[in-house]
Amino acid sequence: MLAGWMVTFRMPVVRLVRLLDSPAEVPVMMPMIKREIIYRLLLGQQGGRLRHLAVQDNYTPHITKAVERIRQDFDQPLRIDDLARELGMSVSGLHHSFKAVTAMSRYNSRSSFDFRKPAD
Repeated sequence: MLAGWMVTFRMPVVRLVRLLDSPAEVPVMMPMIKREIIYRLLLGQQGGRLRHLAVQDNYTPHITKAVERIRQDFDQPLRIDDLARELGMSVSGLHHSFKAVTAMSRYNSRSSFDFRKPAD
């Protein structure tokens, strides 16, 4: 199934790249090909998650900051209400958005991230 999806996804990407040889066709063809690529992505295995991220309030930058904070202070106690307040989010909103963006709960993330500090 994955192989079939990759073939159907690859075709519009190849057409998009081939437009480099036909600059006059770009204004007409590129929007249609981009739309097809997005359509194919939405039909893929992560399509549901992609649709969810596209329609919800985009808290990805907030979650990125949360992940950075978790990594930076991994050896310190983490108070979710303080983190949510720093990000301007409610605790439930932080939980929901964190899971939507990372596909894991906050609890799973603390054991899944690579918390090793870079060597000095």
